[in-house]
Amino acid sequence: MGKKRITDFEEKESLLLEMISDSLTLKSEEIGNTENTNSSLLHGLTEFAAHQSVLPIIYHRLLKEKNLAAEDREYLEMMVQEKAAKFYQILFNARSSIELLRKNGVSVALLKGASVACFYPVPESRKSSDIDLFLLRSEDVSAACQIFEANGYRQITEGQTEHANPHELWGTPDRHLLELHTMLVKPTEDRNFNEYVAKRFALSGDALLEKNVLGFSLPVFPDDCLAFHLLLHMRMDFFASGFGLKLLCDWVVFWNRKVEPALVENFLRDVEKCGMKNFLSVITSVCISYLGLSADGSGTLVEKDGDYFYENGLFCKKAEENLVHDFLQDVFDAERHGKPGGDRMMALQDTGILSYIRSFHHLTKLYFPKASRWVVTLPFLYIFVFVRFLYNNHKIRGGQSVSAVISSTKKRSELAKQLFSKTL
Repeated sequence: MGKKRITDFEEKESLLLEMISDSLTLKSEEIGNTENTNSSLLHGLTEFAAHQSVLPIIYHRLLKEKNLAAEDREYLEMMVQEKAAKFYQILFNARSSIELLRKNGVSVALLKGASVACFYPVPESRKSSDIDLFLLRSEDVSAACQIFEANGYRQITEGQTEHANPHELWGTPDRHLLELHTMLVKPTEDRNFNEYVAKRFALSGDALLEKNVLGFSLPVFPDDCLAFHLLLHMRMDFFASGFGLKLLCDWVVFWNRKVEPALVENFLRDVEKCGMKNFLSVITSVCISYLGLSADGSGTLVEKDGDYFYENGLFCKKAEENLVHDFLQDVFDAERHGKPGGDRMMALQDTGILSYIRSFHHLTKLYFPKASRWVVTLPFLYIFVFVRFLYNNHKIRGGQSVSAVISSTKKRSELAKQLFSKTL
């Protein structure tokens, strides 16, 4: 990866980081109206923030810009109102879906969405697009599906290709998307990693917290499990095609609270077991340097001698500056939430040919868990998966050449190798 300095970021990117930091730490309330930014830059920032799914977060801060064009101001107010309304609709649907399942003996936890939104200064500013529920017992999936079907939910089967992360897709009676998960993240090539994650989240209903979310009592993970899930989610999305700033904002508001030291210790043990110490360092360093994560002791973290500590000891090392910049640039470029890039592809943990072969074989096993057990079928399955890759590359990724996708994969894999190496 090329070395990048802060000046390599576009002006709208730097300004967006500043506005997010101001908003998440409530500093935007102290800022008066300003005329320092031109309308063209503000227009580009508004579009970029919308791509990153963080426009509602900077809403109040952005409205203080006197040079914000009338059409951008109108769009901002309309969009934020729509997102807020959808947030509450999804919250209502989540509550009724959870109550329906629990009333029938199915233990379930609310993932992401409202479980994290309650940490934001303005909860409805955390964009939600669907309901994610996690079944504590995977064997309950049939019962849950029967319950939904009997109560007017509609199962969605069209377009499902996520064999790697088993879940059921349903439409609620109010036409909101609901994902019923039996696994928290996609399986990786590392069997020990997969087994540890599965065991860690084999929770009983008694282990969940009943959290008050805007007046509703909802079952969520305790802080140590929630922090671990947030990091696992970022890891999974990074190795797919990347993720945007919204997930980093979740990290900021989570740790800007006081988390009990014993729960922090549990979380750090999970990080150590899963080989994510460097990833934790980079994520945390990015959030402290640019997005308003406090390291002054007002939240969980405090900076000492250049590294980050919590009450009982070291939380993580401070990441090297250039690596922080490289990672943040990848966040800006993420296909789904940032600048659309048709040549973006998954990242591998290494750049050698063996890493490509292992990943290709892993994908084959995920898509064909039964057929791939027979060695004689593997060559035909490899061909099918490769043809599928070419098709998706041409149709879904804007007709990009195979060489462009492979080049992007190599570039992102070099970054992954640094993020998940044994030492920073």
